[in-house]
Amino acid sequence: MAKEKENLYTGNRLLLPGFTGRQHVAILILGIILSLCYHNLVVRRAVVDLRLNTDTRTVFKVYWAAAGQLYSEKRMARVVISPGRSDYSFRICNLAAVKKIRIDVAEKPAKVSLHEIRITQEGLPELHFASEADFKKLIPLGGIAGITFDRSGTMQVVADNGDPQMEFLLPPMVYQPDYLAEGMRVLCIFGLLYLLALASRPLWDDYNYLSFMAVFVLALVVVMASVSKYNQHPDEFVHVYAAEYYQNHLLPPEIGSPEIRHTYSPYGVSRLFSGEIVYLLAGKFMELFAPFHLPSYLILRFFNVTLFAVLCALAIGSSPFRIAMLPFFISPQIWYMFSYFNSDAFALFVCMIVVYVLIRKKSFFWQAMADVPLGRVWFKLFLAGLLFSLLLFSKLNFYFFIIFLFLYLAWLHWRHELRLNKKTLCRLGMIGAVALVAFSLVRGTDYAVNG
Repeated sequence: MAKEKENLYTGNRLLLPGFTGRQHVAILILGIILSLCYHNLVVRRAVVDLRLNTDTRTVFKVYWAAAGQLYSEKRMARVVISPGRSDYSFRICNLAAVKKIRIDVAEKPAKVSLHEIRITQEGLPELHFASEADFKKLIPLGGIAGITFDRSGTMQVVADNGDPQMEFLLPPMVYQPDYLAEGMRVLCIFGLLYLLALASRPLWDDYNYLSFMAVFVLALVVVMASVSKYNQHPDEFVHVYAAEYYQNHLLPPEIGSPEIRHTYSPYGVSRLFSGEIVYLLAGKFMELFAPFHLPSYLILRFFNVTLFAVLCALAIGSSPFRIAMLPFFISPQIWYMFSYFNSDAFALFVCMIVVYVLIRKKSFFWQAMADVPLGRVWFKLFLAGLLFSLLLFSKLNFYFFIIFLFLYLAWLHWRHELRLNKKTLCRLGMIGAVALVAFSLVRGTDYAVNG
């Protein structure tokens, strides 16, 4: 009995079949969040159901205010009404917290026939306007040329400007929630959440669900790259012009060359002189796909899409790297950079490849740091040097990442995962030397061309 009780309450043991204690806590927290969202966005918000006709496409608005408050655009809900449609529904506020509402039937001159207005909220009396006597409770405030009623009780409002207003003072109302019904709904939320988590349990292992997020975000990147118009993104044209030059060139251009005059931005800057290698690589990528006769900007966009696809593939194959890629999957501002051609995407790609190499213990970097003779790992040191040299050929903003690398290596030393002894420091120095030599050769070529 004591053993069963221990299994029930110990943090990392099973509380219910299929989940550890931590996973149960996660489900509990998510269930509480969803329950609060349901309570505040559904239960504590009134629903307005309209039945009306209008001769003009316009906007129907409802404002609300508490005692002593003025009406404000911050406390307003709206719905577009148009000829040919009569039924509308939208949510407003918590009626228990307001004292008056204002109805603007249009925002331009129009004729609106109100057949029925029904405002309902859980735990509060219903407000129903469907007859002449009901509609006369709405007090005109201004902007109305005339109000008439037909035999069925329909109120016809003629708006003579863009701000016809009618006000209704809410009667005293006592909030009387149905605790049993609400409790059952909350239990259903937790039950459905638990069943969903149980069905998706294999995705929890090794953060496999992030693999599906990677595929989903990659699809968004592909769609954005395919459908967005050219030069609708920040400075896309200057990046495209710089890459187009390297489609047929290998060496950097001379400063002031007439053939690159069009590559300058309105601010007098050409990306060809930024020192970034991405334009050379993207230009050769363009040459590779030249037989398809696609627009240059589209090929270059898919150069960045390919970079993101590589990161996603690595994330799918490596559990630690999935976690490192999580910001890409939850922040549109990050993956957006890969949906059009720019140099930031390549710099970020290089940074993440370095992260992948460092966190994957079987990578060539860690093999080069192993306690084996230098002759067996010299090529891996060379590869690591070339990889780190790409950081020097990236956008200057990303040089800060190099500082992070030194801090990360120091942290690994503190955790005894990487011993910074004489042999290790020597090999790190060799990696740095290869990176600096590669950087110097490219910079020397540029100096030979432009002096």
